[in-house]
Amino acid sequence: MYTLKTLQTGDEVLLENFLLQHIDTSMFLRSNCHNAGLVNQGRRFQGTYVAAIVDHQIVAIAAHYWNGMLVVQAPVYLEAVVQATVTQSGQAISGIAGPASQVTATKQILRITPNVN
Repeated sequence: MYTLKTLQTGDEVLLENFLLQHIDTSMFLRSNCHNAGLVNQGRRFQGTYVAAIVDHQIVAIAAHYWNGMLVVQAPVYLEAVVQATVTQSGQAISGIAGPASQVTATKQILRITPNVN
């Protein structure tokens, strides 16, 4: 069983421990957290971070940033962290980044279809 948590100041080490396990696909999450912290006040590099936690460890994360980018690193509980993050941030989505299979799944979860002209 997991719990969802909106990350706040003080959760940086918990997040970093998880992201280091996925270092090749967590560049934006790590960089933005280091540059702007975990509190979202709408400023550059800031975002809303929602994590799934099991046994006091993060097992999935989604972040919705100031510029509308939704970034995922969620090998499990993807739908839960995506829905909670987007709902909490209240922002429009301008793009999605993360591991390719998770980006594809996130588009399906959010019912995003490509614009074809």
